[in-house]
Amino acid sequence: MRFRAVIIVAVVVVGVVVVLASCGSFLTADDALADEFARFKANGGVCLSQVSVDADATLEVATRYRHRGFDAVVRDVVNDEGFVGYDELVSDPEQLALLDGTLAQMQSVHPARLANGDERLVFWINAYNTIVMRQAARAYAADAAFRVDDDDFAFFKRREHTIDGVVYSLNEIENGIIRGDRTHEDLSGLSDEEWAPFQLLHDEIWGGEPVDPRIHFLLNCASRSCPGLAPRAWSAATLEQDLDERARLYVLNDQRGAGPNGISELFFFYFADFDVVGGIDVFIGQYRPVESVAFGLTLTYDWSLNRALPE
Repeated sequence: MRFRAVIIVAVVVVGVVVVLASCGSFLTADDALADEFARFKANGGVCLSQVSVDADATLEVATRYRHRGFDAVVRDVVNDEGFVGYDELVSDPEQLALLDGTLAQMQSVHPARLANGDERLVFWINAYNTIVMRQAARAYAADAAFRVDDDDFAFFKRREHTIDGVVYSLNEIENGIIRGDRTHEDLSGLSDEEWAPFQLLHDEIWGGEPVDPRIHFLLNCASRSCPGLAPRAWSAATLEQDLDERARLYVLNDQRGAGPNGISELFFFYFADFDVVGGIDVFIGQYRPVESVAFGLTLTYDWSLNRALPE
């Protein structure tokens, strides 16, 4: 049964966690919401959305952000293979509204104010996946033959996604903020001044530590060869488990990840990221016997849309 996203805002006051129901928002915050809670009580326990509360101000102080709209949608439209039921999605105004609502709110979230690096990483990955799903659905509605590699991957290069008041491309989010890769073709031409904000956001996630290559298996690029979507949004509370499980799932997939027919081109797209664990073969060997993998062969990347095919 379809459900609407209902949000729980947790307020920490003098060590006591107070659960506060908020209708229609998509965030949680651990602190700095005492005033909103006082208004909630003063108004007889009605939803915050029914009283005079500045939603942008609430987002300003959020220390955590829960992608509840995205979470609700993927639970309905993602199948066991991690593919998306675009036909269902584009015909459902409620689901599209949940994605659009999340994207609208992300314009006012300040990732640097989130509680820690894990919260920031999860925020940016969920933001990326939400944007990808919404943009792919829009493109699919206009052209059922849409592929993300159309027009030299313009899907990832268009700078049109606003977070914290800044407009980014998908490549800038993934390769600039999350990966911190200034050598990427979409970032290599930036001046030191232009690159500095990307480096700052990257450092706020990783704290100077190397990028964990397992992040590639939480990101979804709306193509059939990329790691599939999970039927839920990512959470900092389960991040370590999710990173390991999704990496294992991909590596054990003979058709998409690694096996006797070769290894995914994904490993070569980001080969430098795997050096932190000793290289691609060492990384894959963490999840399956290396003798079961033909490292000299490559699985051709299928960039066609990750559409769940009719049964």
